[in-house]
Amino acid sequence: MPDTARVMSIDALSAFRAKLCIFREKGTVALAEMNSEVQRTSTWLRTDRSNHWRNQIRIREMRLVDARNDLNRARMAGVRRSCDVEVQALRVAKHAVEEARFKLQATKKWGHLFDTKAASHTARLRKVVTAFETELPAAVAQLDGMINSLAAYADTKAPPTDVVGNTSAEDGEPPSDENPPQTT
Repeated sequence: MPDTARVMSIDALSAFRAKLCIFREKGTVALAEMNSEVQRTSTWLRTDRSNHWRNQIRIREMRLVDARNDLNRARMAGVRRSCDVEVQALRVAKHAVEEARFKLQATKKWGHLFDTKAASHTARLRKVVTAFETELPAAVAQLDGMINSLAAYADTKAPPTDVVGNTSAEDGEPPSDENPPQTT
């Protein structure tokens, strides 16, 4: 029969079942960690980095105001000195504010892009999570049934046979001659 399985050891099925259970446990942990890491990264981009750059804008705008005030004071001093240092400080402060604003916008953009990409990957991973939550436990249960059935089958005793190999002698009937031995 080509549709039959040749089970040589029930212990091999039990070992496979144990490995499948370990795989399920490790896979479930890895999927949970991955989901947690995605959430942590999203929170970092949307909250931590956004707050950081908002604070940097505020700090740099205060420095810009200070640089403008310093330049105005130098111009009003009436001293015939050059205001190059103050002009350069103002230029640097303006650039710093622009940089912080740009980085805040980039953080918002990347946060949105990350969430969009993460959502599409998370949707695909739900199929894997479903397999780990439903299909693998069903496979383990099916293996349990197979192992129990094979163990019960292995524990059954074969019916006694006569010398020729017929098992009907057990019922008290003589062996049948449906296929008598051929003599030549």
